[in-house]
Amino acid sequence: MPVDASAEELAAKYATQRRFEKLAAKLDDRHQSVTFDTLYERVLEDIVREEHKQLQHGNTDVDMQAFRAEVAALTREFLDERNNVT
Repeated sequence: MPVDASAEELAAKYATQRRFEKLAAKLDDRHQSVTFDTLYERVLEDIVREEHKQLQHGNTDVDMQAFRAEVAALTREFLDERNNVT
């Protein structure tokens, strides 16, 4: 994906359902609550650790504020779906 992709496109590419499920499962396995703040922070850390070169590429850095806002929205969506499954 080109670096000039929008924050929304990058968030959709990197904050995947699979990533949310994996990190939520890790929290569950450690008997930690899967709260918005905890999951959001873990997802951001995981993305930045794995994709820092894509997100920070010379003069074309991604708007991290917009990227974080998009990841936050996806985190809320994941948790809403997860909590509605009974």
